[in-house]
Amino acid sequence: MEDDPIGKALGITEYYKGVADKYIPRAPEEPPNSDEEEVRRNIKVLIKTANTAVQDLARIAESSQDHESYSALASLLRTAGGLNKMLVDIKNQTQKPPIEQSVTNQNIILTTAEFQKMLLEKK
Repeated sequence: MEDDPIGKALGITEYYKGVADKYIPRAPEEPPNSDEEEVRRNIKVLIKTANTAVQDLARIAESSQDHESYSALASLLRTAGGLNKMLVDIKNQTQKPPIEQSVTNQNIILTTAEFQKMLLEKK
């Protein structure tokens, strides 16, 4: 945006800098360990951006009282809700199911006579 002749002519280059800082996500400092982690990070950044945009669009819709602004706000809220659902779905998919431990019960069903015979054989 530094070499934007139209922005310079209109005097709005500083506005764009503020918008970029507010809406353009920053790259994380650490590389992700897996694709799922990268997707989760990206979705979290999108959710934060959507939350900021929702607040701004809500102010615009309230001040203008225009039905199109409210329609755009509703669409953005649906999108933000979808992002949250995607984040939860990814978490559920990446969670490993608990390890099932198998238990073997070795029950012997004997009559008293059979039990006594078994004890005598062991002696």
